[in-house]
Amino acid sequence: MSADGGRGDGDGPVEDTDAGTSWPDRLREYAVSMAGASAGERLFIALAAIVLSMLVGTVIVVAGGLVATCRTPVLTVADLTLCYDPVAVYDRLFFGALGDPLSEGWSPLNAQFAVTLRETTILVFTGLSVALAFRAGIFNIGTQGQLVVGALGSALTVLWAAPALSGVAGTVVLIPLGLLAGAVGGGFYGAIPGVLKAYAEANEVITTIMLNFVAVLVVRYLVSDHFQDPGSQAIQTASLPEYARFPSLFFDPRLNFSLVALAFALAVVGGVYYLLSHTSYGFDLRTAGLQPAAAEYGGVDSARTVVTSLTLSGALGGVGGAVYVLMVLGKFQRGVPSYGFDGITVSILAGNNPIGAVFAAFLFGVLQSGSSVVDFATRPTTSPPTAARPSNATARAAASGTVSAPSRGGRWSRSRRWRCWRCWASLRSSRRSRGSGSCSASSSRSRRSRRRSGGRSRSSSRQSAASSPRSRASSTSGSRGCSSSRRSPPSTAHT
Repeated sequence: MSADGGRGDGDGPVEDTDAGTSWPDRLREYAVSMAGASAGERLFIALAAIVLSMLVGTVIVVAGGLVATCRTPVLTVADLTLCYDPVAVYDRLFFGALGDPLSEGWSPLNAQFAVTLRETTILVFTGLSVALAFRAGIFNIGTQGQLVVGALGSALTVLWAAPALSGVAGTVVLIPLGLLAGAVGGGFYGAIPGVLKAYAEANEVITTIMLNFVAVLVVRYLVSDHFQDPGSQAIQTASLPEYARFPSLFFDPRLNFSLVALAFALAVVGGVYYLLSHTSYGFDLRTAGLQPAAAEYGGVDSARTVVTSLTLSGALGGVGGAVYVLMVLGKFQRGVPSYGFDGITVSILAGNNPIGAVFAAFLFGVLQSGSSVVDFATRPTTSPPTAARPSNATARAAASGTVSAPSRGGRWSRSRRWRCWRCWASLRSSRRSRGSGSCSASSSRSRRSRRRSGGRSRSSSRQSAASSPRSRASSTSGSRGCSSSRRSPPSTAHT
């Protein structure tokens, strides 16, 4: 080791500098290394990640198929039954997301393919947002919060300007206005962690994570208390007019997808690629990401680069939120999907390349769209539950008369036994409180019932008169034994 702490050229031991490196720094180093990799290396890494994920998914599908219970298993080996077919799962996942392109009569305008392209369009913006920050050596994981802020800003701006316009003129003016409002909102929210990192040396990983939660809570407060739709119980703004949304060309308007929005996303991809590869600012940004010390020595203002890169990254995320409002939802509503967090995976899979982000976004659009197809296509048909049958010993005992056969309800549940026990306990306590009066009342009721039954026929009255001494004696003895009978639990018939 040299005197200044760097690595020396001698034969002495070299310290491991990665031991004290925090995980945000390691993530940043990985993002920078991906940015410096060649196109072939990035393609190999992406393909290897896809193949490995499919192998892991196959293991999970097989494990779930062995645990599940189904009526018609796809495979039976000895006592093991497999309810899920991994081949069928991936067939529905990929081909189902495209609307079964191998089937007859397939049309690219089908509903499932529209869902795939809809998800792809928004993921292109979030993937570009993360990739741009990664190319500058900044790990921006606050795209979700920037998307939420941009979505709300776009919705409020369009709602404010919509009453002054209508028709085709409204479409031409309001859609660009909404996109611009989303870019401004997301860019402003992305500039906050940029300023904190450039001038306060705050870690952008921590600040962007925290600002995600701040964005969600602040937006929820603003919508619920100030911009709430009075005709809805959900936390949402008023709906945008139809002329203020992206027009759906060729596709069904109910599918909430527009080819115009997809074309705009591809145009933004081309703009970002040109910015990074053919402009001096893109060169400074890439140099600052790969070699910060060399870039600063060459005259690059590192603080300005950090702030502008995070601002542009947040603007791209805000545009994604605006597209979500103007194309998919038609209003702002609480519970925005996690497109921002998916954009991190899209960017890493694309190797932080704007062109590769399109294909990675399409892959994740297929996964999100095909997951619903897999859910319905591979759901196992379980056998209906059968009633519990008594054992053979119980059946023989019930037939012989020693044990009564169980009723249709089966054994008493614990709650039912507890209710009967409480009923018996309350009856016992009430008898104790009444004392001997209950016995005298019961004996008087028995005498009145015997008197009524005795008046029906003369023969029965003679028998009752003849047996009156014995009845009085039995009633006397019953009154004497009342205290002992109260101490004993009630009979089965009484219970």
